[in-house]
Amino acid sequence: MDIFEYLTAEHNDIEEKLIELTDNYDTWSRERVFDSVKVVCDAIMGHLKKQEHILLNNLTKTSDLVPLMQSAQVDRARVEEEIGQLVMVHVDEPAYEEYLSNLLRVIEEHIAFSKSFYAQLKDHANPKELGKINQSLKDMVLHTAEYNAIQTQA
Repeated sequence: MDIFEYLTAEHNDIEEKLIELTDNYDTWSRERVFDSVKVVCDAIMGHLKKQEHILLNNLTKTSDLVPLMQSAQVDRARVEEEIGQLVMVHVDEPAYEEYLSNLLRVIEEHIAFSKSFYAQLKDHANPKELGKINQSLKDMVLHTAEYNAIQTQA
C-alpha cells in the first residue's frame, strides 16, 4: 500500500464530500448541512494527522526535506484556519455558505499543493523509510496481528 496513493484517495473523498455539500447547501436542511460539515471537517483533520504522523514524522529531516516540510506546515495551518473560521459561524447565518465555499477552495489548493509536495517527497525521501511507512500503513489498514489479537481476546 502506497502512502501517497492513500492520501490522494482521501483528498478525492474529502473533495467529493465538500462539493456535494456546497452543491446541496440550498436544498438540504440546516441540520443535514451541519452534520455533513462535522463529518467533512473530521475527515480533513484526520487526513492532516495521518499526513503528519504516518508520513512526515517518519522521515529523516534532511536538508532537502526541511523546506518541504515547512511548506507543508504552512499549508496545514491554512486549512486549519479555514476550518476554525467555519466552525465559528452558526449554520443559520447568511455568511455560512460563503465560509463553506472558502473551505472548498482551500481544500482544492491543499490538493494542488499536495500533488507537487508528494512528488518532491518521493524524489528526496529515503526509499527505505518510505518502504517502512508504506508497510506501516498497510499493517494499520489491514489490521495486523496485534489488532486481530485484541479482537479475539474479547
